[in-house]
Amino acid sequence: MAPKYLSGALTLGAVMQLAAAFVSVQIAFNWFIDNSLRVAEWMASANRFDELVEALESLDVGVIMEEKEFIEFDVSGDDTIYIEDLAVAHRNGRVVIAVANVVIPAGEKLLMAGPSGTGKSTLVRALAGLWRWGSGRILLPQDAHIAFVPQKPYIPLGTLRQVMLYSISDKEITEAMIEGAMQRCGLSYLFKHLDEEQRWDQTLSGGERQRTAFVRLLLQRPQIIIIG
Repeated sequence: MAPKYLSGALTLGAVMQLAAAFVSVQIAFNWFIDNSLRVAEWMASANRFDELVEALESLDVGVIMEEKEFIEFDVSGDDTIYIEDLAVAHRNGRVVIAVANVVIPAGEKLLMAGPSGTGKSTLVRALAGLWRWGSGRILLPQDAHIAFVPQKPYIPLGTLRQVMLYSISDKEITEAMIEGAMQRCGLSYLFKHLDEEQRWDQTLSGGERQRTAFVRLLLQRPQIIIIG
């Protein structure tokens, strides 16, 4: 403002008004910095409260559904997944999937689509054996290696190598295998950081996390993949 004030383009009153406006904007932006810790504490408390509510709702479901039928799990005689007369109940006891019969042979791909609340995630949990409220049967191949890929893959603390090999402990994974899997999934530029320890859960973007999940699948090579 000094050149314009000295040239007469701005009056002293205009200079004072502009300075006051600048200070007001600066104070407004500083609010986020000054209160970031309080916002973080509030968010942590809200998350814990939300988890408590979900746990209490799960207990309520157990009481409501304890006298009803449960989904039966068994082993199929071949490499095929059989879903027979399956009915899946929601948390409130409402049946969201009724009398489903599906046969999924080895090598087959199945896409399940539908609006929110139709029970897609609940069916995935039922296939994982984590949701037993309902009726019918789910038959899975015996000793089949099943991999479940959630919408938000878990990123553990540690090196990037530990992130890529998370949940893989029963296979000998070579450096070339990791590099090849990362290259196929579009993460080759991160290979040089493989042994660096960072907060990868904060460093990796949402897309990179999803590609990390596919790197794990290429290294695990499971017989059955269920993507939520």
